Amino acid sequence: MEPDGPGLFKPFDLGKWFGLGFCFFLAYLGRSGGIRFPSIPTGGGGSGGGSGGGAPDLDWVVDWIHSHVIQIVVAVTITVVVLSLFWVLLLWVRCRGIFMMIDGLALNRGRVREPWRRYRELGNSLLGFSLMLFLAVSAVMLITLGVAGLIAWPDIVDETFGTSAIWAIIVLVVVIPLVGVNAAIIEMLLIDFIAPTMYIHGLRVVPAWKLWYAQVFKGHFWLLTLFYLMKMLLGMAVASATILAMCLTCCIVLLPYIGTVILLPAFVFMRCYTLYFLEQFGEPWRLFVYDTGGIPCGTCGYDLRGNPEALTCPECGSPTPPGLSDLGFD
Repeated sequence: MEPDGPGLFKPFDLGKWFGLGFCFFLAYLGRSGGIRFPSIPTGGGGSGGGSGGGAPDLDWVVDWIHSHVIQIVVAVTITVVVLSLFWVLLLWVRCRGIFMMIDGLALNRGRVREPWRRYRELGNSLLGFSLMLFLAVSAVMLITLGVAGLIAWPDIVDETFGTSAIWAIIVLVVVIPLVGVNAAIIEMLLIDFIAPTMYIHGLRVVPAWKLWYAQVFKGHFWLLTLFYLMKMLLGMAVASATILAMCLTCCIVLLPYIGTVILLPAFVFMRCYTLYFLEQFGEPWRLFVYDTGGIPCGTCGYDLRGNPEALTCPECGSPTPPGLSDLGFD
């Protein structure tokens, strides 16, 4: 079977390329790159504030903090609130962009406006789950820090490093990496499999988790393990190619959106690797539209060609593939 999409070159359409690149840009917004802050000067070469090149006198800093406690608390609070709102905004856009990206690959198109509106409910469901996951992980981290502080408190009071401090460090070393790794695994599965499951079956996050666990994860643990090992190797190859492209383009590929457009084949390849893997679990998990003379319902297999305006399958009542009416089938 020859897929009708998601070929970037069959046929090549510059508009589709830039549109799909924008969807990928939204889907990965805030997940790659970072902000480099200028390093704090150490004062080397200067006379310094102290005499004889010793440690500077910082008593004035402590006095200033004591006299501006309220202003500092207000400034920190406002900063935290603003940064939190900005992060939630990025996460909201990213969750919607994930479904726009999947839609563009599945239907071999680069539309932006229509998928943005269509996947509002699924995007909000993914956003809610992501926020709950973040809050849960943050709560566990804070509780762990509190417990470690209580354990180490006797040594803190005595200003010694004894058994209590060692046990506190053990708690931190064991719990925090464990929580971080599990959170990373959940987020990885959420993007790789749960979001496509939501897209294919029109489900919210929790029902999608249950369906994926029952039909894909259960009984296929080692297959999924091999899948991620292979994905890791492919990711290393793509990372090497990205570094080469960065050198050849004088770091132009690091520019927001422009870099995504330039590296779009690599992004599409890695994303399609996951989606094609999911398709091997049968007709209900088929995501891409193939030129086989029909479009089967993902639940019962009923041929939906000839029903471009149908929102549900006439046979079983399941949601029809998203974007069916936009393909011009008659």
